[in-house]
Amino acid sequence: MKFLIAGLGSIGRRHLRNLLKLNEKDIVLLRTFKSTLPDEELLGFPVETDIHAALAHRPDAVIVSNPTAHHMDVAIPAAEAGCHLFIEKPISHSFEKLDYLKAALQKGFGQVLIGYNFRFHPHFQKTKILLDEGKIGRPLSVRAHYGDFLPQWHPWEDYRQGYSARTELGGGVSWTLCHPLDYLMWFFGKAETLWRVADKISDLDIMVEDIGEYGLRFEQGTIGSVQMNYYQQPPAHYFEIVGTEGTIKWNQDDNILRIYRSSGNCWETIPAPVGFERNDMFLSEMKHFVNVVYDKVKPACSLLDGERVLDLILEHNSADSFDISNKYQGRPLPKEISLIVFDFDGVMTDNCALVDEQGHEQVIVNRSDGLGISLLQRQTNINMMVLSTETNATVSARCKKLGIPVIQGVEDKANILNNWLTTHQMDPSQVIYVGNDVNDIPCFSLVGYAIVPADAHHLARQKADMILKSEGGRGAVREVCDLLINLNTNDRNEEGKDV
Repeated sequence: MKFLIAGLGSIGRRHLRNLLKLNEKDIVLLRTFKSTLPDEELLGFPVETDIHAALAHRPDAVIVSNPTAHHMDVAIPAAEAGCHLFIEKPISHSFEKLDYLKAALQKGFGQVLIGYNFRFHPHFQKTKILLDEGKIGRPLSVRAHYGDFLPQWHPWEDYRQGYSARTELGGGVSWTLCHPLDYLMWFFGKAETLWRVADKISDLDIMVEDIGEYGLRFEQGTIGSVQMNYYQQPPAHYFEIVGTEGTIKWNQDDNILRIYRSSGNCWETIPAPVGFERNDMFLSEMKHFVNVVYDKVKPACSLLDGERVLDLILEHNSADSFDISNKYQGRPLPKEISLIVFDFDGVMTDNCALVDEQGHEQVIVNRSDGLGISLLQRQTNINMMVLSTETNATVSARCKKLGIPVIQGVEDKANILNNWLTTHQMDPSQVIYVGNDVNDIPCFSLVGYAIVPADAHHLARQKADMILKSEGGRGAVREVCDLLINLNTNDRNEEGKDV
């Protein structure tokens, strides 16, 4: 059998070494050459830099271990080619391309294993057996905790540059340390979110969430709570399951499984197998995948299992779920407003682009937004401008039609905005900023008020003063304009009243 490994960071290289231990040596590597690790162990293997060139080697199976946000770029064409897939957890950073993957799998007939390696830990497997056999009665509650210190993960690289710390690569603690969400649903069945907190609270120099706290209800009725964090020293990973007739505990510190049965009124301890090492579960996982490829077993962790974890992370599974941090909004609207600064992509558009075969981009805008801007210009003295990361003729054309000045090609929005306000002697407290993503967050604290569309990135939502009801490109700008027009009208009415 021939294997293709896409992504040769630390986990991709672990999979490479484990394939070799299993005597699977027909291996092709798909690389971007952005890894910060030395290349010695990769020498001698065929290397490609394009997925289609890599698939031309006709691999039977593809290991998808590149950054989370790029999983689908490899998985979809590989599935169409009929390859079996090992996709590192989580399956992706969003649901955006999941339907395309499913369609490709139906076309290619490949199997999928999602890489939740704790399913191959002997203590977790024993826990699953104990629960299925009812050894502690009916499970009532569970608590799982997974805390680690991000700067110590990869000492050879700047932790701020790793995929775990970068939104555009699918980083964030709920994505990177999502193992408890998987193994708890393996234990207790599908879960719904009762509440969720995701935030950046530590002093780490990152712009992704560093804590995720979940309250869950599983289909068996078990109530669970999960915390994952990036800042814990020393690291800690443990779970405790309480049932009607006993308790099960596991702790990474001593790697001992403890079972208390009320019938015996004593604790039983199960140590790790003699000589057990952390890589043993990864090796067992890879052995299982090889058996999937040889059609000896079905995947132990399916695409549906991976989808359910992503569902919890993205809060799509329950109409009653909510983000506690969104209940508390920040500063009041400024009494005097001199300027509104709009981001373009994700605010004036839905953050999507149509690309033709020449690479030319087109976007879809909302005519209602345009009318709202026109009305605001006629009925108030509020100035407007657009601040955009992209340099694009489409942005220029749209802003010219709306009669709004634009600054494009901006990497550091906060620095450019601060300089602009200083140059134009604009009082920042009278400025509103409307943005949708993490690169807009530094601007929020520079101005008097920050607004985000309903579909903004969750970290931007948490830092904003107002979350709109409308999504970007679907009435968000119009909602802002209507709000300010109504406020202006009310102010004029108040001024006209007899006192």
